[in-house]
Amino acid sequence: MTTPNEMGKALNALQQRNFVEAERLARLLLKRERRNAQALEVLAESLLGLGRPDAVLTELQKRPSDKANPVFLTLLGRASLDIGKGAEAERFLKEAVLVVPSYAPAFVALSEALSIAGRLSEAVSVLERGVALLPRHPGLSFALAKLLAESGDLKASRAICARLYHGVPQWPGAALLFARVLESLGESETAQTVLRDFLGRNPFTAVARISLARLALQEGDLDTAMHRLREVARSAPELTGQAVLTLAESPRGRLHLRVSKAIESLSG
Repeated sequence: MTTPNEMGKALNALQQRNFVEAERLARLLLKRERRNAQALEVLAESLLGLGRPDAVLTELQKRPSDKANPVFLTLLGRASLDIGKGAEAERFLKEAVLVVPSYAPAFVALSEALSIAGRLSEAVSVLERGVALLPRHPGLSFALAKLLAESGDLKASRAICARLYHGVPQWPGAALLFARVLESLGESETAQTVLRDFLGRNPFTAVARISLARLALQEGDLDTAMHRLREVARSAPELTGQAVLTLAESPRGRLHLRVSKAIESLSG
């Protein structure tokens, strides 16, 4: 019999994106209890994280499970999509979104499949239906706001982002998406306020610092931009390349890069 502690370890490994360990623990649980649905879900999510969608299909199809379970239908759809079987993925996911009670990830996965197929209006409709059924689920609202922004409906995206930002400010990505949409709409000052607030609550977020630097460059404030980008280089060296690209996108930033290179050459 699986104990809560054993399952907790597997779930924690998955949350920490330690997919190898999550897979190992899930397989141990399933070896003792083949019908453990939660362990099977952890195993499938781990395999998807490891880029092994074929293995997900194999595992889900060989083990006993409820074929009408929206979790497994969604996992089958995501795995099928990852191996390029769009029609099959769509079939699984359309079944998943019809199950009651509604399962939010099914709507997100189906919208992604439709987006990949170039059917953006259908993808938006799927998420709107999901939000109508599950209005309190922030993940669906975030996915809809993101898709609306990508499809060019910035005003609609802004309205959803504002509700998310004020209602669930801790939701991953909500503040950064809101700031990007505001920036695209020309509301740079409000975007900076949102990013500063986000940075205050998440002081080690390098992505927010890069966004603030980009806004500072647009306003001609090279000193502030450089301060933010130096913080990125110190706290997240793996994002140094992105910081340099941020500079290169701006005329003043490009000038600074050229001058710095010239000074480096002259002092060499």
